[in-house]
Amino acid sequence: MNVDDVAEQVLRGEKDIEEVLGPLTAQGKRELNTVMARSEAQHKPFVTAPSTPMPPIDEYNTKHAEYVHPKDYVNPTPQEEPYDLVVVGAGVAGLLSVIIGNSLGKKCVLIEEHYMGGDCLNVGCFPSKVLIASAKRAHQVRTASDLGVRLDPSQVQVDFPAIMQRMRRLRSEIAPIDSVERYKRDFCHEIFMGHATFTSPSTIDVDGKTIRFHKGREDEDACQLLLDSLRKDGLTVMLNTDVTEVKLVSDRDETHLTKAPFHEYRVTCKGKDGQVHTITCNAVLNATGRIPNVQDLSLEKANVEYDTLRGVRVNEFYQSSNPNVYACGDVASGFKFTHSADWGARIAVRNMFLGMFHKESQLVIPWCTYTDPEVAHVGKYARDLERDGVAYEVLRRDLSHVDRCKCDGDTVGFVKLLVRAGGDEILGATVVGATAGDMLSEITMAMQVTPRAVSVFMRTPPSRPPHMLFTRR
Repeated sequence: MNVDDVAEQVLRGEKDIEEVLGPLTAQGKRELNTVMARSEAQHKPFVTAPSTPMPPIDEYNTKHAEYVHPKDYVNPTPQEEPYDLVVVGAGVAGLLSVIIGNSLGKKCVLIEEHYMGGDCLNVGCFPSKVLIASAKRAHQVRTASDLGVRLDPSQVQVDFPAIMQRMRRLRSEIAPIDSVERYKRDFCHEIFMGHATFTSPSTIDVDGKTIRFHKGREDEDACQLLLDSLRKDGLTVMLNTDVTEVKLVSDRDETHLTKAPFHEYRVTCKGKDGQVHTITCNAVLNATGRIPNVQDLSLEKANVEYDTLRGVRVNEFYQSSNPNVYACGDVASGFKFTHSADWGARIAVRNMFLGMFHKESQLVIPWCTYTDPEVAHVGKYARDLERDGVAYEVLRRDLSHVDRCKCDGDTVGFVKLLVRAGGDEILGATVVGATAGDMLSEITMAMQVTPRAVSVFMRTPPSRPPHMLFTRR
C-alpha cells in the first residue's frame, strides 16, 4: 500500500493520522507531506500532540503525563472579572510569561491544549540531548583506539530501546518542574487544559468557558566543513535538490509506516542541473521544520494579524495588531529556540505592564546545531554586513592549531570572528567543533555586555577552559 492509499484511509476516517505519522510530529510544513497536505485540504485538524499519553504507555510516560496533562483534571470556572494576563500555550515562552506576570502581582491564567512544557520538555531540547549523549558516548567508545585505548569497535552494541527508556525515565523525573500542579500552586490564578479560540478582542473560549482579559541561514565555511565531515562518515549529501516522489517499494500492509523493521522506499529527486536521481532506502526522515501553531485560534475575531507560515505579526516590542495581545516564542519570533522564547517572554510581559522599553533587537541570540562537529553562531553573518554596508575584518583560527584540541583529538573546526573594521567590536561569530556550543557562550557574553568585546578577551584572566584560551590570540 502506497502513501496515497494511506492518505485516503485517513481522509475516510479509517485510520487516525497520528497512527500514520507517529505522536508529536507534523510540526513541519504540511504541504510537503502527502498525508498531511491531503488531510489539511479536507480541513482535518492539525497534528500537534496526541490527546492520550505518549506511546509506549509505560510507567514513565504515564507518570510524565500525570504531571504535564493530568488525566482527570477538571477546568476551573473562570471569574467574571477580567484577568490581567491570559497566556495561550504552556511552552517556554508561556511558562515564563506567567512567572513574570505573577512576580508583578498580576492575576494570570494559563491555557494549554496538550502538554505543559511544550516542545522543549516533551519532544525537543531535553529528549534530543539524551539521545545525543548516548550517540556521543557510542562514538567515543568506537573511536577510543585513536587515543590509544584498545577496543573492538564491532563489540560496541547500541540498545536503542534501552536508550529510549532512559530518555522517558529522565523526562518523567524533570516533568514536575513544568507540571500543572506546580504552576497552579506558585504562579497562576487558574490553569485551563483545552483548546483556546478568540471570540472577541478581549475574550477567549476554552471548551465552552469564556475567559476575559483586560484591554489595555549558516556560515559558508562552517557548512563546507560539516559537509566534508558527513561525507567522510559515508553519507551522500545532495544539495539544491527537489524531492519529486517518495514511493513505497514493498507491497506489504501499511503497518510498517510506524513499526520497525522498515521496508524499502524509492526516492526520486531532481537536481539543479535537471538531472534526475533515484535513491533506495529503508527509512525517510521528513525534516522540513516547523510552522507557528496559529491555526484554529480565531485570531481574526481578536483583530490579531498573522501569517500561517510566519505566525503572529508583532512590532519590536512583541505587541500584535491588537494592542492588548502580545505574542512571543515560536509563534511570533524568527528565532525558534528555547532560550529566545525565554527572553522573549521576559521582554513581552515587562513591556505589557511596565511600559515599552525593551526590544527584541536588543537581544544577542546564539544558537547551535548539534551535528558532529557542532556548528554554533551568534550575531551577523558576512552577507548581512555586506548588505548593510558595514566594514569588517575577519579573525579566524583553526582548531588544528590549538594544543588542547590536539590532545583531545578534536581538531576538526574553527573559530571565526567578524570584527568592526578599525575597532574591536565583535559583530558576529561562527564556531565549528566538537564543543562549539560551549565555546560560543563566552563570545556571546562579551558581545552582550560591551561593544569592545575583543578587549574583554585580552583582559580576562585565563581561568576559562583551555580550549577557549586561543580566542584571546
